[in-house]
Amino acid sequence: MKRMLKQLAAALTVGALSIGTAHAVLITQWTYNNEAGFSAFTGEGGTVINSSGNSGVILGLPTTLSWGPNNSSSLVADSPVIGVVNTNGAQVPGVPLTHNNFPIALGNSLESAVLSDALRLTPILPAPGPDFDAPVLEFQILFAETPNAGGAGGACAGGGVSGDADNPGGCRDVFVLSNPGELGQIQFTIDDFEYTVQIDAVGLGPLADDACAAVGAAAGCIGFLTQENATNTLETFFTITAVPLQIPEPGILALLGLGLGALGFARRRTK
Repeated sequence: MKRMLKQLAAALTVGALSIGTAHAVLITQWTYNNEAGFSAFTGEGGTVINSSGNSGVILGLPTTLSWGPNNSSSLVADSPVIGVVNTNGAQVPGVPLTHNNFPIALGNSLESAVLSDALRLTPILPAPGPDFDAPVLEFQILFAETPNAGGAGGACAGGGVSGDADNPGGCRDVFVLSNPGELGQIQFTIDDFEYTVQIDAVGLGPLADDACAAVGAAAGCIGFLTQENATNTLETFFTITAVPLQIPEPGILALLGLGLGALGFARRRTK
């Protein structure tokens, strides 16, 4: 009987230690599907904005907005972007946003749009797992078409003058994000790890006050400028990082105490 009780106590001790050190496994690699499309848009002064394309299986939204004579100007989300991303690894490309900027008459352009962005992650290492859909982000875009005349001219919103090195062919057009806080981080928890998706856009930043005013935004707005007679692309990227959650370990001593209490009770029953 004594030997059996010792084995019971040892088993309780090993069980307590195993419970105290058990953790879920970090997901180290994922496939991803990044989609973006336009969920809303308006034209300046009632200008007709044509939409086309399909972002993919998640959102099913149009990816191209076009306007002007023969739809000569357009805003395009090149969606979807599918690839592989490693946790705590290098950044990978997301959906780029392209403005095909060609001369059109003032008052005949896009005025605003909402770009919806979705990210689906599927674990593949160390083992396949179910899809995870990050919350859909919605970027509020304000747009201003600027004068297109070439050669030396008047001052341009955002700096320089029409026809200089920064504004060849005319002043650059203005895009502003009215909710730049949507860029940044998305956080979620799977098992015992907190994962963070960090989103970045190359070329996006603070604009001059007159550029902000051109779209009716407050000073210090965030956006980008696009050259006339050119294709301008805003590249996006993201990374995934992870840290273990601070989960309290089970009370090993408490479990041992329960085991020893059971041992003492069993000995009394034996006597």
